[in-house]
Amino acid sequence: MAPVGPDFDNPDYNRKLRVPQNTYFESNAFVVAYGWNKELWPQGVADYRAMLNPALAGKIGLPRPSAPSLVDFYNFLEEANGPDFLPRLAALKPRIYPGALPIGQAVVSGEIAVAAYCQPLIDEAAKGAPVEWRIAQKAWGARFWGQIPKVAPHPNAAQVLANFMITKAGQEALARNTASSLPGVGLATTDRVHRQDLAKLTPEFVKAYQEKWTKMFAG
Repeated sequence: MAPVGPDFDNPDYNRKLRVPQNTYFESNAFVVAYGWNKELWPQGVADYRAMLNPALAGKIGLPRPSAPSLVDFYNFLEEANGPDFLPRLAALKPRIYPGALPIGQAVVSGEIAVAAYCQPLIDEAAKGAPVEWRIAQKAWGARFWGQIPKVAPHPNAAQVLANFMITKAGQEALARNTASSLPGVGLATTDRVHRQDLAKLTPEFVKAYQEKWTKMFAG
């Protein structure tokens, strides 16, 4: 069903961009951060290329590209930092993890000094962990979408909930640690988040890239 409600027509929400087919709608977006342990790497990390420091050999955490979305993350790194970036990063023998949460916990615990892919470490820092984090100006992430099925048992209630999700109060709840569909809420706005090119991420492309990555990082 097409979502309706006054907040879908809010110019700050930008319905044309965020309800592209007049059915599903954008709510917020997970956004990848990079972080560091202040005790192990007190100088911090200004950007991704700052990780190419020989002193960080064996101390950087990266995800294994086990899914198309993570293949897209490595494509994003290449596009943003140049064709030499990944070979130079691989030469530092980073530690490989299955995803953002274990990488974030590894930098919190001091198992690694720098996380190249982690959740924003807001709660960890608030609890006293010696960490800082940043989001790139053009960040990688994944948009979250909602929709109301035509067979919803209570479609009017669903419309009310959908509209609440994109209000300022709804975004303050949903986007506390993510990017928001509204300005002034969350860690960033979703227009700062890289959009995946799904047409490029075919099974053949993903398989070939995973093989290339394995030779580069684990060969």
